[in-house]
Amino acid sequence: MSSEHVAVDARAVDGTEMVGEQPGPDDTPPAPSRAMEIAVAVAGAVLMGTALVLAQQIELRREAGPGQIDARFWPTLLAGAGLAAALGRLVVVLLRAADPRDDLERIRSGGPLRLGLTLVLTIAFIAVWELREVVLLGYELRVFPYASALLLAALAWLYGARTWQSLLLFPVLTAALTYGLFGVLLRIPL
Repeated sequence: MSSEHVAVDARAVDGTEMVGEQPGPDDTPPAPSRAMEIAVAVAGAVLMGTALVLAQQIELRREAGPGQIDARFWPTLLAGAGLAAALGRLVVVLLRAADPRDDLERIRSGGPLRLGLTLVLTIAFIAVWELREVVLLGYELRVFPYASALLLAALAWLYGARTWQSLLLFPVLTAALTYGLFGVLLRIPL
């Protein structure tokens, strides 16, 4: 057995490559990029800083009493944590060499199309959600549970789910749980 076959077989053991496959020209990992890491860290800091400013502008129906939290608390906490993480990443990127990128997988066929369709579905979901309520056959229905169940089912199908549990049970239960928790128990208008 030649040393080339032994190397191919050894790579297959750790799950990175199938036995008998030869690495192709597209299988080389991308080179480390300090500029890209800085750009991503700065973009994350700007995004989280914007979220923090917007969280502080959330309109309150009533002020929270002593020991209570208001509608600004969680968005502010999450945006602040995101900003701290982005700034921490920026400091790390500026103080040491760029991370190796050998653990990244190459872009698979259909990936960019799925990403685009995910963005379209998400934008459509947000647009439909803005309706809040619709009257259908004399009944007033909240849009959120139905729209979120449809979004989850569409995303599950888009990313390869084909069983009835994935396409029906998971979206319906997740939407119902989300609506029950936030819309009914916490009385957050969805």
